[in-house]
Amino acid sequence: MKLPIQHRLFVNSEYWDLGRHILDACLVDGIVIVIFDYMSYPREKQARNMVAYDLQKRKLWTAEHPTNEAADTYVNFLSYAPLRACNFRSFDCTINPQTGGIIETNFTK
Repeated sequence: MKLPIQHRLFVNSEYWDLGRHILDACLVDGIVIVIFDYMSYPREKQARNMVAYDLQKRKLWTAEHPTNEAADTYVNFLSYAPLRACNFRSFDCTINPQTGGIIETNFTK
């Protein structure tokens, strides 16, 4: 049975409540990177749902998307080194973990 996704993470012996449901999360070079559930964002515009935080829970960046389409949203991580995530528009995106900028995209459909 699938369990409901929680809206908190366990980071360095502490629970972080980030206020939204989480699809995926990772720790890369001391940066907590979270992909929030895109269903919790307004549907008529792009869900900017990959967000990075430092270990003091301060927001560092929101990741770029490869298109300007409203249905462009991140779904899950593919790898952590390099940091790669796939998005709803069928792009495999390599993301700079320091800035949230896109390094490379590959269309996979």
